[in-house]
Amino acid sequence: MKEISSNSSSVITIIRWVARITGAFLIVYFLSFFIGALGEIEYQMHHQNPLTDVDTSLVAKIFFLIIETMLFIVLMFGLIITFWNEGTGAMVGLGSGILLILLISYIASRMDIADLVFLLPPLLFLYCWWQTKNEKNPT
Repeated sequence: MKEISSNSSSVITIIRWVARITGAFLIVYFLSFFIGALGEIEYQMHHQNPLTDVDTSLVAKIFFLIIETMLFIVLMFGLIITFWNEGTGAMVGLGSGILLILLISYIASRMDIADLVFLLPPLLFLYCWWQTKNEKNPT
């Protein structure tokens, strides 16, 4: 019985490290996205006359870009919180990731499988938290 618990613990440790590594890659991706988005917003604001060049599609794009960036920030905070509290951070990241995928699907008018990578680290952290919680409190 002790051998099964040790094996389960090592599997959870491996899954936790996979979640941390993929989370770190997502943070690097987010930072590059964030810098690019700021540059795009600044470019659009400086190259248009706000009194004569009112473009409603531009306003909508900037609005969706700001919402998308905010969801990315919440997702990143969720991944950072997982270092102290796995359950809470994973739930925050998962909720934000689901909303982010829904927003991206709405903007692109299609669902892309590659977008599901945003859910991988929160799901792995949630699994590790659930398994660790069940090991501490067996029913």
